[in-house]
Amino acid sequence: MSYRRREEREGEYRREEREGEREYRREGRGEYEGERRREPALVEEEREIRRAKGRRRERMREERVVELMTLGVVLLVFVVFTNSPTGVAMLGGAAFTFSGIYQSSRRWRVNPLTWIGGIGMLLIGALGLQDATHISLLLPALIFGGVIFGTVATGEL
Repeated sequence: MSYRRREEREGEYRREEREGEREYRREGRGEYEGERRREPALVEEEREIRRAKGRRRERMREERVVELMTLGVVLLVFVVFTNSPTGVAMLGGAAFTFSGIYQSSRRWRVNPLTWIGGIGMLLIGALGLQDATHISLLLPALIFGGVIFGTVATGEL
């Protein structure tokens, strides 16, 4: 926008503002702070900011739902596969990892502990599938507990 056009717009806004002040005085009301007319562009910008904040709150609620569903799936894996620590490690790790992938695809922030825990449980499960390595149910449970404790301690959940 040219300098001259901007000056003309500002002059129009000042003129409208003065007319508005005259109307207030004619009606017997004084001029209060915040009653002055504002530029329409600023009003529209404020509305857009409020809408964006509303969308952000909604997005955070969706993120929490996904994280709580992941927690539920991993707990369900622990309950169903208590006899198979390798299965718990593989499925729990897959749940954490796929949750991280899903959240990243939605451009949400993913807690690094989710990635570390998911990949760690997948590696332990892969080692457990080999005949030479026997893992205890305690190892996936410790990783899962570490992820949950770390997430709560950092305030991410």
